[in-house]
Formats: sequence, structure tokens, C-alpha cells
Amino acid sequence: MKSLFSYEVSNDAIMLLTEKGFFDCNQRTLEIFGLTNKAEFISCHPSDLSPPLQPDGQDSVAAANERIMVAHKQGSNRFEWIHRRKNGEDFPAEVLLSAFTYEGKRVLQASVRDITDRKKVEAELQTTLKHLQAANQRLDIEKELNQKIIETSPVGICIYDEQGDCIIANPSIARHIGATQAQVASQNFHHIESWKRSGIYNLALQSLTSDEPLSKVVTLTTGFGKNVRLGITFCSLHSRGQHALMHLTTDLTESMHAQQALEESEERFRRVVTEAPVPMMIHAEDGEILEVNKVWAEVTGYSRSDIPTTKEWTMKAYGNNAQQVQQRIKPLYGLEHKVDQGEFAITCKDGSSRIWNFSAAPVGKLPDGRRYVISTAQDITDRKAAQERVEFLAYHDSLTGLPNRLLAEDHFELAVSFADREHTKVALVFLDLDDFKIINDSLGHAVGDALLKAVATRLKECLRDTDTLSRQGGDEFLIVLGGVSDLDAITHVAEKFLARLTEIFSIEGNELFTSLSMGIAVYPDDGKDYDTLLKKADTAMYQSKEAGRNTYHFFAEKMNVDAVEHLQIRNNLRKGLEREEFVLHYQSQIDLSSNTVIGAEALIRWNHPEFGMVPPGRFIPIAEDSGLIVPIGEWVLLEACMQAVTWCKAGLPELAIAVNLSSVQFKRGDLEKSVIQALSASGLDPTLLELELTESILIHDTEKVLDTVQRLKSLGVKLSIDDFGTGYSSLSYLKRFAVDKLKIDKSFIRDMADDPNDAVIVRTIIQMAKSLNLKTIAEGVETESQTEMLRLLHCDEVQGYHFARPMPAKEFERYFSTRQSAL
Repeated sequence: MKSLFSYEVSNDAIMLLTEKGFFDCNQRTLEIFGLTNKAEFISCHPSDLSPPLQPDGQDSVAAANERIMVAHKQGSNRFEWIHRRKNGEDFPAEVLLSAFTYEGKRVLQASVRDITDRKKVEAELQTTLKHLQAANQRLDIEKELNQKIIETSPVGICIYDEQGDCIIANPSIARHIGATQAQVASQNFHHIESWKRSGIYNLALQSLTSDEPLSKVVTLTTGFGKNVRLGITFCSLHSRGQHALMHLTTDLTESMHAQQALEESEERFRRVVTEAPVPMMIHAEDGEILEVNKVWAEVTGYSRSDIPTTKEWTMKAYGNNAQQVQQRIKPLYGLEHKVDQGEFAITCKDGSSRIWNFSAAPVGKLPDGRRYVISTAQDITDRKAAQERVEFLAYHDSLTGLPNRLLAEDHFELAVSFADREHTKVALVFLDLDDFKIINDSLGHAVGDALLKAVATRLKECLRDTDTLSRQGGDEFLIVLGGVSDLDAITHVAEKFLARLTEIFSIEGNELFTSLSMGIAVYPDDGKDYDTLLKKADTAMYQSKEAGRNTYHFFAEKMNVDAVEHLQIRNNLRKGLEREEFVLHYQSQIDLSSNTVIGAEALIRWNHPEFGMVPPGRFIPIAEDSGLIVPIGEWVLLEACMQAVTWCKAGLPELAIAVNLSSVQFKRGDLEKSVIQALSASGLDPTLLELELTESILIHDTEKVLDTVQRLKSLGVKLSIDDFGTGYSSLSYLKRFAVDKLKIDKSFIRDMADDPNDAVIVRTIIQMAKSLNLKTIAEGVETESQTEMLRLLHCDEVQGYHFARPMPAKEFERYFSTRQSAL
């Protein structure tokens, strides 16, 4: 079973379960609950993810069942819950249970949001509120304390009124400048000569008109004869129309002496680093490299002048990892971590590469206030190479470097998981070189080994990055082809193998000819497990050898028949377009409110002289794979537009014409140009052309598709979403792509009269569309009861066999006239 909706991008844990238990989840679920993988998750019972009791004392299992019943009854249920992680840690969560039915089974989607942080914030807010209440009660006390704080503060405080006269002066400011409080209190700052000599006076004047405090560090001789180094801050005060100037001082005389001592200590430390026997670097928070010692320079080849900043060093030495290294070093300057270690590959000045185990730790501050870090390194290149070689050989062939049997099976399992999700196939191609033993015995193992490596190189050139080529041993290779949509794709790869390996090999002066026999088994058609498919591929390979070698066989004879048929259809598609074998049939679209025909959907048919009338389901996928869907689609657009204009000239009213689009037309063709040409050549009003897009088109290469859709909309054409509800629906797509209509898939319409779940889905789609000002059309309407239900649900339009089957253009014209005259 697979979810109808995409949930991998959600920041919430999203789990799917039935009455039997869990069956799927997103990556966020594993992260929140501390689980290793989906298999571990699926093996969990829902009760494993909660403590035995909830905070109110209720049994978790009983409480969960109550909430699940509510969700099934009401469609959804939101509540708060205490969950438990794998490590036993409990955490609060907000849970949304959404119930729906899929393929006849009742399914629950549980969206779990970790609200630990929110709960902490709520608790903090409650604490803050209590503090504020207490603060109000202490206000009178604090007013009395303010005066005491000013009097006892080590910071010098002096306040001057608008005229510059001192109105408040505490003992500290008097002590800082070598005066008494009375002497300070008698001053007017406009007349303090030491201020004017040191620039303090101008700073005071500036602060009177500044909203921000202004500060300065000065060394001066006060008017009372004291030599001091002071930190000066001025800020303007405004209250009830009154203005004042506050003057704050901090005595820095002692700290100045301490700073000088610190600088001397730092210099001694730098000398120690320079002479250290291990590579060491000192760098400041602004990026400046302060020092690299002799060992560092000797090993890397870079001197300090080559790398003035850490950014230049990391760019030269770390390449693509430069930003990562910079991000790891950055927190150290803030002293947030005591030490950071890591292994990184560096590039030396001569181009050689080494692997270093780095350690970096904050040291302190420079005299100018910048923080700095010291980094040391240990060269572990040889040790890592030995370790990686051992790990590599555990899963790779020592001769060719290809994956071995173990890794091939792992890759097969990954490909199967992808195929199950995407409804595709996996092919195992078992390949054996013909007469390799003769070459090996006659020319020696060295030539044989060289040939095997050359064969591996050619095979890899024929494969995608997502495919796996492995060596099974001897002259046998196994290829895992994942994400295969049809047999034509497998045949194409096999043909490439045959073509490349029949070319001459030049090995150590010998011109060698070889051929290969291949057997192919397909998942899930031929088996569900690796061993079964491997045996069947091996069996098919021997059938190829018996058939004369240098060929391939599918395990099942039926597959050979299908492959031939696919190839025949592919070869005949282009001829069919050239010979005008394609025709369009039209199915009427009915307005439910007036019961009149308002449009038609153009449906392609292939009238092949040998195969007969070929349904689109047989040739459209092959046309898409080959790219021929682009010219075929251009023909359909032009033909449908021309036919709509022809009907209008014949006396029919203006009818909307709907045309289906393939995703390949978006990827490979110039769709906008095709639409413009069809409209221009036919003279059709663009508002009468409706382009039907599948949901899958919208979710791949979204930005490119969005740009194309917006340009199509600017032409005036209408857009609808075909088969709505069967793909990865998202309201955001409906908003961003500005569609005009939703076509409800016939799978929901077929059983809506008998299946209440389908009826609910149809009603939901219609209601949602109306809330978004979109029209709805139901396809596959075959009975009067379905028609009446759709009318009661306020569906706008319908089409289906109940009204008319798809028919040629002339027959449609007669049908229209007959229907209209009967109304």
C-alpha cells in the first residue's frame, strides 16, 4: 500500500497505519523517534511509541483507541499526547489523526509534531508573568534602591541638566577624576577644559541629539591633576519634557597595565607555537592567519604570505569542503565549544593530497579584542588508505574494482524498494563472455585479466549512473537495471552491450574478438527475490548460448514476444505519423445545469494497416519513451484546433476542445511554440482550447513547468488537472499553477453510488474546487444514478458512455445536432 500524498518534505513525523499496524512513514518519523530505518519502524507496535500511562493517569492504549475511534467517526482528530522515543525519553506532541480508505482498507495517517520547545516557552511565559507580578509589588522598593545603586555603583555616574549644570554625582566619578563629590557637583560641563582637550566635550554635544549612547576610551590628565585612562559613555535622557545628559565613567587604568602584561604573554605563546614539532596554525575571528609554524609550512608548502586569511587557506587546501571547515571553525571563536576535531583531505601547494586529523580549540583574545583559535594536525594519509582498501575489497572485485556479489545484491534490494514505490521494474542481466577460457589459456592470465578490465569499462559506458555492474567471478558479470518502465528499455541496453563488445579489443599487442551471451530476468514478473531471479537469468543466459551465442534471452518466452511487439510498434510509430494513420475521436462534455454539450475531449487512435485500431494504452508509453510523442502531440494539437473551427463553420456553436498533454512534451518539446502554431494555423479562439495536465507533470522540474504554464496562460488557453486525486495532489500546485478545472478520475465515479468512501472523495474534490473558484468535470459517467448524484453534489460538467462514446468528427457533428434537437 502506498500513500496518496507526498509527505517526505514535512517537518512533522507522518505515519501510516491500518488495523494491523504501521506500514509506512517519512524520514522525519525516524529522526523524532530515534529509529534506524523504516523496517524497524514497521516492526513497532503503536504502543511502543508511548509510555504506559498518560499524564492524567489514563492507560495509553485505551486512550489511543478512543482517539482513533473519534478520527474514524469524524474523519480526523487533533489532540496533545505524550510519546516515547526509542531511548526511553518521553516528549510532548501534537497529533493529528486523519482517517481515509485506500484500496478498500481503512487507513490512518498520524501527523506527529514535537512540541517540546513550545511547552518550554509556555512554562517560561508563566514564569515571566509571575516575575512581572512580583516586580510590580517591588516597584516602591526599587525606587528607593535606585538611589542606593547610584551611590554605591563602581561606575562613575554624573547627570547634567539642560544648562550643563551637574544635578547628580556619585562617589565613584569623583574618585575616578581625583575630586570630591562637591567639586564635581559644582561643575558645568561646558566649562571643563580637560573635556575640550581630549575631545570628550564634542562627544557630549553629539550625544544630546543622538538616540544611541556614545562611547570613547581616553587617557587624560583631569582638571584635578590625576592621570587616568577612562571609558567614557554619554547618553541623553528625556522625561516629561525635560532633557538631561548622563555621563558614565569606568576606570581602565589598572586594566591597561593588565593588557600590556597579556600582550607580552601572547608573544611568548606565539614563539612557542612557531617552534613546535607538529603542524600548528593560529587564526583570528576576522579570518586573519596570525601564524603558521615551520612544520606546517614544510608539510603543506604554504607560507603565511601565501595564505593571509583562513578563507584563502581553506579554499586552496580543502576545495569543495572549504565552507564546511569554515562553518566548523566559526563557533570556536565564540567559545561555544572547547575543542573540535575532524578528518579532512587537504591539497598541498605542490598539488599532492593528504588526509589530516585536525584539532582546533579557542585560546583567548588578542590585545585588540579579537578572539583567536589554534589548530593542530596529524597526517593519517597512509593509515586511511590501508583502512579504505580493506573496506573496499569487502564489497568489490579486486581485479576490476566493480561491486562484488554482496554489493550487487544490496543494490538489487535498493532497486526493488524504488520499483515498489514507483511501480516500475528491475532487470537482472546475467552476462558471460563466450570462449574466454580459450583466450586465457592461450595468451596467459595477464592478457585475460586485461581483457576483463576492458570489458568492464565498455559495459559501464552503456549504463546509467543508477545501474549496477558487478563481477560475479571468472568471466561472468551481473547488471542490475533499476527503474525500468518497460521491456523496450531493457532490450535497448542489451543491444548496446552486444554492439560495444563485438568491437575489437587491443590488449598488449593482441587484437582480440569476443562475444557475449546474456540472460535477463525481470522483477516482479519472474520472481520476487534475488536468488530466484539470479537463477532464472542464468538459465536464460544458457538459452542464449544454445541459440548460437552473442545474443540475449528473456527468461519467459512471453517476454520475448512482448519485446518483439514493442519493437514493432516503436518502428511503426514514425511511419504511422508520416502515413497519416492517426485519427482523433471526440467525446462530448456536458454541462449538468443545462444538459447541453459545451465541449469535447480529443482522443487519439492509431488505425494501423496490419495491427488494426491500436488503443492509445499500447502505443502512447512507447511514443513517450522514444520521444515521438512530441511530433504526435503537435499533430493532435493542430488537428483538434482545426476540427473545432470546422465545426463552428458548419453551424455548430463554439465548443471547447480538450487536449491531453504528456510530460515528455514539457521536457523535450517547445510546447508554447506548438500551441501558438496550432492556434495561429486554425484561427481558434485561445479561450476554447483546454490543455489537460496530469498531476505528475506538476511535481517534476516544478519551476520549469511553472514557467511554461504561466506563458500558456498568458495566451488565454485554459488548464485542467486530469485524473485528479490519483496522484500526489497538493493545494499549493493548484494555487501556483492557476488551473481552471479539475477532472475527477473515473475510478472514483465508477463505484460512488455503492461505495460511500468514493462518494466522500468526489464530494470533497467538488467542494474544494468551488472554494478555490475552480470548475469540476467528472469522467467515466456511465449511469443515470451517477449523473444524478453528481448533479446533487453540484459538479459542473460530465463526460462518459452514459452520454456518448468517443466518435469520429463527422459522427460527433451528427450526434451534436441530434442531441440539441431533442432538448
